[in-house]
Amino acid sequence: MSIRICHCFSSSQSAYYFLNGQIQYMQQHSHNISLAVPNDGFVDELKNMFPGVNIFIIPVVRNISITRDINALWSYFRLFKQQKFDIIHLHTPKAGLLGSIAGRLLFHSKIVFHLHGLVSLKFNKLKPSITLFMEWIPLLLSHKVICVSKSLSSFCINKRLISKDKISVLLNGSINGIDHTGRFNRELLNNELPQLEAEIKPNNQFVIGFLGRMCEDKGLVDTIKTANLLSTSIPDLMMVFVGPNEMECDFHNYLETHLTVPFKYYPRTKQPELFIAAFDLMLFPSYREGFGLVAAEANSLEIPVIAYDIPGLQDAIENNITGSLVEAGNVNKIVDAIIFYYQHPDIKKQHGINGRQRVIEKFTPEDLWKAQLHFYEELVN
Repeated sequence: MSIRICHCFSSSQSAYYFLNGQIQYMQQHSHNISLAVPNDGFVDELKNMFPGVNIFIIPVVRNISITRDINALWSYFRLFKQQKFDIIHLHTPKAGLLGSIAGRLLFHSKIVFHLHGLVSLKFNKLKPSITLFMEWIPLLLSHKVICVSKSLSSFCINKRLISKDKISVLLNGSINGIDHTGRFNRELLNNELPQLEAEIKPNNQFVIGFLGRMCEDKGLVDTIKTANLLSTSIPDLMMVFVGPNEMECDFHNYLETHLTVPFKYYPRTKQPELFIAAFDLMLFPSYREGFGLVAAEANSLEIPVIAYDIPGLQDAIENNITGSLVEAGNVNKIVDAIIFYYQHPDIKKQHGINGRQRVIEKFTPEDLWKAQLHFYEELVN
């Protein structure tokens, strides 16, 4: 029996990266997939990536806007009423909020919310706010919730945001698995890697990499503090920052003003995996994560990761096996972990090897797609 599934996102780019491979897998099993996304500049790429998928434009925006949110809610309502999908699968906070309300107004019986993370979470504490209330609504209104990590799922249950019989984690978590045979396979980067390594560490410096959005939530300020504390312990240190600037200032000047160690900044790249493979260590002191995808991707490339011990990252990294999880907010503990790896290159190398093996064992995409398919079929039947 063919199942009609509609994935709803508040960003078309998220659909592109989160569902590649999974949608094709569902189509191979004769299921009908639709996407409901905003027209935010990435729809053409979606059409090229997913031929045969119905794409519906919903004017949803990430920020709170009463007028535009009501318009988006009405668009979801009309779409669900006209198309009569078997399963409404909601992703991202705003799509989850508005999509769950629209689905319930139509008495739809199979609304799934995919919890990718909580904006209201900082370290291991929830921040009471209107944002938290809005994040709780789709947890309440959806019939089933899929969480991307076991640690975040447990956190939500313990904080009584949701009951344990309503939330589940597919296999070992993650959004779509890790492409360890293709994109995040070090062997496939060996031809390009020497050129980048010569650029970012011309004198064989010890490179600590920070990859992601340049903002406080991702631990940028903590990363800079860490680097400055390391300036005397690691004389050959090179900091490499890769990702878009969200600091509302000239980021290169910001780094020059606040950093006391050498650095390089790359605001854009089509190959983040190449930069990760060139790092000696990845530093990822994020304040909140649903899973910590980039940490698992680094492990797949045999790079150990140092991060805060918070929900999400507790699943992406195995402490003292594939990296180091340190007390949340404690920059001195990050410094100690980095110095340890610097002084013990053999352990650093082994943790990288362990990381790739763990990704292969726990986060193979095809295994996750099978689990997702079983979830859908069980829900419908």
